[in-house]
Amino acid sequence: MFAGGTEAGISLLGLSGFSVMRALSTRNDEPEKASRPFDSKREGFIPAEGSVVMVLESLEHALGRGANILAELAGFGSTSDAGHPVQPEETGASAASAMHMALSDAKVSLDQVNYINAHGTSTPLNDT
Repeated sequence: MFAGGTEAGISLLGLSGFSVMRALSTRNDEPEKASRPFDSKREGFIPAEGSVVMVLESLEHALGRGANILAELAGFGSTSDAGHPVQPEETGASAASAMHMALSDAKVSLDQVNYINAHGTSTPLNDT
């Protein structure tokens, strides 16, 4: 199976919306100080675009063809804290719930996790 996605946020509508929300960095003359996730002086992100496509297959199929396995998706969890369009719920309860669901689905304990990807947007509301 192929799984992919793309985002093209650099548009008049996208930039206008982020600007009104004060989510964009204004440090155009000091790029080394822009986009500073989790930094005490963070003040916004730099818009970008990107895409990704992943090839997913069952473990049995990959082993059967002698594939070089780079990673395994062992479990997942999904929640929503949609009480505000850009500000996550302050206690982190929804995010924690999704992580617990993923661990449970994968049948692993927290000490078996090798990597956690933080979503730092460099905005004061999201990096608290």
